[in-house]
Amino acid sequence: MGEIFNRERISTMLREVLIEGIVLGLTLTIMIGPVFFAHLQTSIYKGFWAGTYLLIGIVLNDIALIYLSFLGTAQLLDNHNNRLILGFIGGIVLIIFGVVSYLKKVRFRDMRPTEVSLNTSGIIKYLVKGFMLNVANPFVWIFWIGVVALVSSNFNQHGNYYRDIFIFFSIVMGIYTVLNLLKGILAFRIKRLIKPRSILFINKLVGVLLVFFGLLLIIRVVVEYV
Repeated sequence: MGEIFNRERISTMLREVLIEGIVLGLTLTIMIGPVFFAHLQTSIYKGFWAGTYLLIGIVLNDIALIYLSFLGTAQLLDNHNNRLILGFIGGIVLIIFGVVSYLKKVRFRDMRPTEVSLNTSGIIKYLVKGFMLNVANPFVWIFWIGVVALVSSNFNQHGNYYRDIFIFFSIVMGIYTVLNLLKGILAFRIKRLIKPRSILFINKLVGVLLVFFGLLLIIRVVVEYV
């Protein structure tokens, strides 16, 4: 009986990890910001491969920030009160990002199409550019620290904490990478379809999703640790 209960509990935890990873991955994909426009415009005006190498640089930077954030919070999670505090801080960070995204006004700046022939130096250029887009944005650092703190405090009670953390962020970055590659492939069609009203709607949707995600995980922290 105990074995069946443990299997059901593990199954439930894995389901939570999968669902939350998918939700955050989809949210990141449609998040409107400097990275969104840089990748979309590069794909449209410089070509698919230029946009792809830019995206690889962005993803590599995100992975590095996730890892650094994880190292910074790992020792703090040994304490029960720290897990509760980190959970609240992470949730509040997501909610703030959601509110800012909801209220933010965005503009899609047009550019003249340019043919780009990529060589080794061109590839390195776009990789570095993608990587530096995130390094230069302090809000990205704050965002990932908040996500890592919140998710770590939630998953700390799971039977296999490191496995669940790895699965969660693999799903998030996997969905983000694949969907952005598809966005690059369809960039010319997206250009014709995207209107200012559509961008505003997407921005507000992302804001609502981030607030919902932050509130949901804060509730889980309260249930687990209070």
